[in-house]
This record gives sequence, structure tokens and C-alpha cells, in this order.
Amino acid sequence: MTIDWDAQPLGEVPDAEIGRRVGVSRQRVSQIRAKRGIPRYHEPPPAWIDEMGTRSDVDIAKDYGIDPGTISSYRAQHGGASYRDPNARDWDAQPLGEISDCEIARNLGCLPGVVCTARNRRGIAPAPGTRLGLNQHDVVWDSVPLGTKSDAEFSREYNVSSSAVLIARRRRGIAPFRGLGRNREFWDSQPLGQMPDRQLADRLGVPYGNVWNARDSGVSPATSRTRTSHDHPRTQKGLRVRR
Repeated sequence: MTIDWDAQPLGEVPDAEIGRRVGVSRQRVSQIRAKRGIPRYHEPPPAWIDEMGTRSDVDIAKDYGIDPGTISSYRAQHGGASYRDPNARDWDAQPLGEISDCEIARNLGCLPGVVCTARNRRGIAPAPGTRLGLNQHDVVWDSVPLGTKSDAEFSREYNVSSSAVLIARRRRGIAPFRGLGRNREFWDSQPLGQMPDRQLADRLGVPYGNVWNARDSGVSPATSRTRTSHDHPRTQKGLRVRR
């Protein structure tokens, strides 16, 4: 099999991703790219990076159609400001450790995990008779958007075990969350092939490779008589293998 390397997006996506598509090792792709003097791929900063710390991750995620965990994960890996609500609650005035975290959360209209974090930071033990300050049976599961993010994330937010979330989700017949990279329903609602992959990635605030993978499953790349900075010639051709 002969690979048309000039048709591959070398330097535009990770070497490993190209290798997987054309059936060679990542090292082989790296060698070919280096011989052509093409720098290795560097993930561009997400479109929402300048908004980090200016408002909540949830609000930013809603505007860009991504999961809030994407933003928190990026912050953990690369650093970045966290949002501090100017109307922050006076936790010292709350009965932390006297009643369950869930009950306080219901009174304040917030997540139980937020109460648990505030209590732990003050070194206050959970209320007597509660499991880590929250009884999993206190959670109103029908009001929890199960399946919109991982069970592990919900377990952290509600301070219950992942298995408790799993059981609640399965009882309601809700499928597990799949990241955007594998979420076919999400990508079917996006204008794949109607605009350059990188432009769509910037708009959604997701890695370019995610858009490329989703479109490469059967959608032709966008074409335009006037190329923009997003339209690399190799990206326009897509992946082609000469046999």
C-alpha cells in the first residue's frame, strides 16, 4: 500500500491520529513529517480561554456547546483563573455539619457537592447519621441531568458513590455519557463539511481532531474558492490512500 503523504494533514492533527487512519505507527508519521520540515502538531488554545475566570464554567460551557468538565480539565492541566461569584454565599452562617449537605443545598438552591466542599475546607465533619454529609436517598435523581456527563462527575458533585449514580441512571433507562468525540447525536446536529474543520472547532471550543474525526466518518470537507487561514490545502483534500 502506498500512502499519499502530501494528502495527509501533517502537523494539522496529532501524528498518532494520522497513523491510525492510514494504518501506520505514530513514529512513522513523525519521521515523514520531520523529513518535510513540518512542525509537530500543537493543540491551539480553545476559543473560550479568554473567558475563563470571568464567569462560571457552566455558563461558558452552555454558550460553546461543551461539557463544563472540559473547561475544568483544561484548567487543571494548563492553569487558569477560576470564577469567583461576587455574590458568594456566607458559608460560615450555614449549619454545616449540623444537618445533611443535601438539606443545606436544597435550602440554598445549589449542588450538594458545593456544600460538601465548603464544609470540608472548614474542617467540619458531616452531620451525624449521614454518609459523607449526604444520604444518596436524599438525592432527587429525576431532577439530575443523568447522562449529560460522566457518572463520576455526578458522584463528585453530589458526594455519593459512582455506583449510586450508575444505578439511578440505569433505573431510568438513560444511556451513559459519551464524550463529544464519540457523541454521534451531537455531531449530527453540527454543520460538518459546511465550514472548515478548524473554524468549527474554534466555534465549539473543542480540539480540531474531534471535528476532523467526526467529519471523516463520511462527510466531505468544506470547499471554498477563497481559502481562509483555517483551510490548509492538505486538510481540504482529506485523507486519501493510494492502493
